[in-house]
Amino acid sequence: MHKITKFWYIILIILAAIYFYFYKYKNYDTNYENDILENFTPKINGIARPHFRNMRLKYDNFVNNYNQDFIMNKLKRMNIY
Repeated sequence: MHKITKFWYIILIILAAIYFYFYKYKNYDTNYENDILENFTPKINGIARPHFRNMRLKYDNFVNNYNQDFIMNKLKRMNIY
């Protein structure tokens, strides 16, 4: 009996994943797609470029806020370094 319930939980999770896939990728707003894509680049770069830009901006923000001296000071306070 216990193995049967595990089987149905797995089936339920798979069905939920399929539902969310179709909900997210098939029923999205067209304005949201236009905000993500950049029309002046090829399709692959148009999708990936905004994410790379956001990643670069977050990295720059992290480096500016938490420089090497700050991190070394925190590590010394925790007796790790």
